[in-house]
Amino acid sequence: MGNKNKIIDPLPDSFATEEEAGEFWDAHSAADYAEYLQPADDVIEIKKRVFEVQIAEDVFRKLYQEAESS
Repeated sequence: MGNKNKIIDPLPDSFATEEEAGEFWDAHSAADYAEYLQPADDVIEIKKRVFEVQIAEDVFRKLYQEAESS
């Protein structure tokens, strides 16, 4: 299970930049800072989804040509 002797870095009061915050959270788990978390009542509605699909270049070119000719 969890390591009770794990040393947790102190949570900074603030970050100078978003990049600095990102680097901190890339290297740390929010689970280690649960005592600082507060419940949120915000509702997020996702209205648009984006999908990335890999296709072969020759297939892409054929699709592109077909779309251009339509």
